[in-house]
Order: sequence, then structure tokens, then C-alpha cells
Amino acid sequence: MFNPFYYKLAISNIKRNKEIFFPYILTWIITIMMYYILMAITTSQELLNIGGGEDMKIILDFGVIVVAIFAIIFLFYTNSFIVKRRRKEISLYNILGLDKKHIGFVLFNETVIIAIGSLIIGIFAGVLFSRLTFLLLLKLLNQTIPFSFNISLPAVIITTILFLFIFIVILIFNITQIMINNPINLMKESKAGEKEPRVKILMTIFGIVTLGSGYAISLLIDNPIQAIGVFFIAVILVMIGTYALFTSGSIAILKMLRQNKKYYYQSKHFTVISGMLYRMKQNSVGLANICILSTMVLVTLSTTVSLYIGKEQSIALQYPHDVTLTTSNQSETYNTDLLSEVTTLATNNNIELTNFVAYDYLSFKTVLNDGVFYDQSTVDNFDNYSYLTFITLDEYNTLNDQNITLASNEVIVYSNDSNFQANNITFANHEFNVKSIVNKINVGNKENAYLGSSIKMFYVVVSDKSLIIDLYNEVNTENQIQNVDYTIMFNVVGSKIDQSDFFAKLNDVGDNHTLLISNEGARQSFYSLYGGLLFIGIFLGLLFLMATASIIYYKQISEGYDDKERYRILKNVGMSNDEIHKTVSFQIKLVFFLPLIVAIIHIAFAFKIITKMLMLFGLINIGLLILCTLGTIAIFILVYFIIYALTAKTYYRIIG
Repeated sequence: MFNPFYYKLAISNIKRNKEIFFPYILTWIITIMMYYILMAITTSQELLNIGGGEDMKIILDFGVIVVAIFAIIFLFYTNSFIVKRRRKEISLYNILGLDKKHIGFVLFNETVIIAIGSLIIGIFAGVLFSRLTFLLLLKLLNQTIPFSFNISLPAVIITTILFLFIFIVILIFNITQIMINNPINLMKESKAGEKEPRVKILMTIFGIVTLGSGYAISLLIDNPIQAIGVFFIAVILVMIGTYALFTSGSIAILKMLRQNKKYYYQSKHFTVISGMLYRMKQNSVGLANICILSTMVLVTLSTTVSLYIGKEQSIALQYPHDVTLTTSNQSETYNTDLLSEVTTLATNNNIELTNFVAYDYLSFKTVLNDGVFYDQSTVDNFDNYSYLTFITLDEYNTLNDQNITLASNEVIVYSNDSNFQANNITFANHEFNVKSIVNKINVGNKENAYLGSSIKMFYVVVSDKSLIIDLYNEVNTENQIQNVDYTIMFNVVGSKIDQSDFFAKLNDVGDNHTLLISNEGARQSFYSLYGGLLFIGIFLGLLFLMATASIIYYKQISEGYDDKERYRILKNVGMSNDEIHKTVSFQIKLVFFLPLIVAIIHIAFAFKIITKMLMLFGLINIGLLILCTLGTIAIFILVYFIIYALTAKTYYRIIG
């Protein structure tokens, strides 16, 4: 296999076909480099030593899996372009005396050369840029560590094994294609054009139905929890519809244009439509891939950038107080002692507690239907999903400076649902008369996290605490309680040193029955989550963008070689160079900008379901999401145009 003849012939083939091999090798190098970088960060012990490192590792582990699957599919797909362009060359080798075994040896040497070169350069580049990438990640996570340089041996081993596996699978596939095909047939295939495809009415209808169904799901879903559940269903439907309509729907449109005699019988329209029609079966899959990849880039980047930019607003919304302490089913004495311990600790550390709120409560996850609240654990339906929180009248009067009285069957209701109107509500077989519906309630603004979303918050004020306990025990028969939950919320004012000492000592307040949530602790969690998502978003966005550029490039080469002879004939029959240039320009612009247009349409229809899902992450600033989405689209259009302009030069050079 390592005969010098085969080795030299392999080197000669790569140099002679550098127009297709060099971008192919570059694709391998970039993919290997990016996978190594991600694997090096994921396996780094330093990642686990930073705040939120374990959460970050979960996100990166997911990214490693996605990149590995993508690399296998994409590199195999890219190889198909190489195989197609070399059919004539391989068949000539066979006709000139090289049998299939010897051609297999040549392909083996080509693969070894590309594999060794790509792995060495890719891993070296990965080692070179991995530290810089890790520092970027730490910046996103708001973390700092001492600078150091190291090579991740596990990352080197795993990366080498994965990509050697991909090389071997591709080599086996290529050799198999040679063994099962006749050289004469390969020669014919290299010259044969696509037969005129027929309009597949059923596939066109299927594409319209699946694409329309995906769009409908996105537009009709109002509940964020439902949005998470059906998002991937909508994505799959849109992907299927995209492939079906590019494959069959595009042919139907082209044939409709051909039937329009006034439009069709113009030189630029005639050549473009007839040429595209005969090759659309081949083009459609590539164009659909470009469209799907473009959509993935836009969705990934716009959502992760929005989450990261809006993280401070999300923190303020979900954690309106600097500190929240919560107990569950503890005695009155325990709760009173906890309150006293907190206020004493603040006084001893020169800390002023502001916006102080403390009250008893119990919350239930429920489903509301016609004024009846059903405990969420008893139903599978997430329609009208809501949080139901009971507080006592004494707590309500104290917190809101009121002096209201209630009968045992009367309640006061607050909801962030402005459409809520009811004279009676029912929960746990208890029916209450709604004495009043208030539009404001002072409970520490806990409901702010749900403002603007379709998850409804209800605060129900009842006459006494024993009623709340009875309600809970009726719906939770296996987990009885003696007392309700208790929460203390406040902001802190003081010097940074005093605040630092106060927060450090606050961790020792109470015992393991007390849950402490601090705004600062939440901030680090948000940086870990949103910084990690942005990092993966940028990483995958760049990977998808590279794939898009690669497919566009090879598409231009394929188009160029397919069109070269046809345009030579057009020139011989009297078309001027200017007319040919205009025809070529119109065709490639139509072919390569159509996926971008469709991708933007996909984003427009997906926008609503994306906003619903992001609400679960605390992002309700729709204006920010719109700006980030439009900015991402604008930048992507610019990059897409640059890719198109660069690859178009190759096309024009090929057709002469």
C-alpha cells in the first residue's frame, strides 16, 4: 500500500486537483481544531475549579456531542463532492491499466496524507488557540485564573481517535464505490446531466403541509412550557418541509415559469430556467442544507447573544432582593429566631436592611380551568398553567398597610393576568367567594419573574393560617405539614467590606432547614449558564458558518464544471460575453441567495416560539431579542455575501 509509486501519484493528484482538495483539507483542519479546543476545555480541571464550572461542563459536554455528530455528517457530505468531481479521473485510471485494487491503493495513500496532515495541523492549531478560547470563556463567565499553557493529552487522544474513525469510514466508502462501479459507467456519469425531473405533486403537497404545520405550531403556542415541548417537533417539520419544497416545489415553480412564454423566451431567463430545471434534483439538497445551516446559525447566535446581554435584567427580575431566606414547614419559634438572628447580624456588621419583607405562605403548581384550580400533579395538561400562592390576611394587612376583614369563605385575589375575572374560585374542594381583585400586592415582587409571560401568578389572601394548612394537607395526603413556609427578603446597604463580612456570616444563619439565595450567588449562576450558552452558541455558529461556506464553495465548483460546456455552446451559437455574464450572474444569485431568503423567513415564523422559550430563562425583553435577531441577520447577510463573492470568482474562472 505504501509503494512509492502510489504515494507519488497520490501527491500528484492532490496538487493537480488543489481547487477541490485544498478547501477539503482546510475543512478537516478547522473541524479538528474546533473539536480539540472544545474537548480540551471540557476535560480541563481548571474548569471545575471556577464558580459554576460543573454547570458549564454539562453545557460543554453537550457541545462536544453535537460537534462530533456534526463532524461525521458534514465531512462525509463534503467528501461526496470530491467523489463526484473525480469520477472521470478514476475511470481513466482504470481504462489506462490500473485495476481497482491499485486505484484503491492510490485512494488509501491520498487518505493517509490528508489524515496525517490534517490531524497534525488541526491539533497543533487547537493547542495554539485553546488557551485563548478558554480565556474568552472565562471572560464570559466573569472569572479570572492565572495564565498557563498546557496540552490536554485526553483531548489529543479522543480527537485523534474520532477523526481517524471518520477517515477510515470515508476511505471504505470511497473504495467500495470504486469496486462496485464499472469504469465506463463512471465515465458516463461524470458527463451525464440530470434528466428533467418530474413534478412530484404528493411531495410538494407534503412539503407545504409539513412546513405549514411547523409554522403553525410556532405561531399558535402561547405557553412557554408547551413551547419547550413542541419546539423540536416544529424544527423537524420545518426541516422536512424545507427539503421537500426545495426538491419538488422548486421544480414545480420552474416549470410554471417555463409555461409563461413571455417570461421564458428571453435569453437570460431561457438559459437560467432550463439549466436549473435539469439539475434541480441535484441542487436542491445542497440548497436545502445551506438554508438549514443558515437558520441554525441565526437562531443559535441571536438567542444566546440576547440571553447574555439581558442577563442583568433577568437577574433583577427573578431576584428582586439581594437576599432571600426560606424555611419550609418549620415551627413558629424557629422562624421567629431566624428573623431575630438576621436583624442582629445586620446590626453587628453595620448593615442596613432595606425593602424588608417577611411573611408566611404556601405555593402550589396548578392548572386553572373555569375558576377551578387543579393541583398540577393530578393532570397532564399544561394549558393555563399557573402558580397559586396563599397568604394570610394578617400578613397581607401588615405588608400592604391595610385593615381589611374577611369571612372564613372570602378571599382577596391578585394576579398578573389582567384578564382574570371571577366571583368564585375553587381549590381542594373548597369554594371561596372573591371579595376583591387587587391590581397590586406587596410580597417582595416575587411575581415579577413571570410578568410578560403566559405563566400566571395568583396570590390568594385567606382568613387564617390553619385554612392554608388544611388546603395543603387535602391535596398532599402522603406529605402532611404542621406549618406553612416562611420567607425573609431584603436588600443590604453598607460598605463593600461590611457587606462581604455580612454575606459570609449569613451562610451560618439557621440550619439545614433554611434555604439562602443571594443576588450575588444567582449572578454567578447566570454568568455560568448564559456565558456557557453564548460560548457554545458562538462556537457552533462558527462551525455551521464554516459548513455553509464549504457547501457554497463546492456548489459553485460543481455548477461551474456543469455549466462550462453549456455556456461554450451558447457562445458558439451567438450569445455575447456580456449576455453570458448576465445570465451566469442571475443564475448563481438566484440559486445561492434563495436559501438565505428562506432562512430569514424561517426565523420570522420561529420568532414567537423562541420568545416563549426564552421567557423560561428570564428573558422577557422582546425588544432586545428583536434587536439581537436583526443584528445577527445583518451580520450574517454581510458574511454570506462575502462568501458568495469569493466563491463566485471560482465559478467564473471555471466557465471562462
